[in-house]
Amino acid sequence: MPDISLEDLLQAKKTETAAQPVLINQQQEIQQVTAQTEALTPAQRQQVEEIKEKIEYDALCRQYA
Repeated sequence: MPDISLEDLLQAKKTETAAQPVLINQQQEIQQVTAQTEALTPAQRQQVEEIKEKIEYDALCRQYA
């Protein structure tokens, strides 16, 4: 069995930490989504509503499947 050094453990920790997603402040995320939503054209808003309805329908179908 190979020996594990402190350097190996530190390197593994650095790699693990780098792979974790960056958490966004919840308030910042709300502001970003609000700004993006306000920038939508009426046609884009309609597309968003259609997508939301499809997602909700699919979720409902899976629930009763």
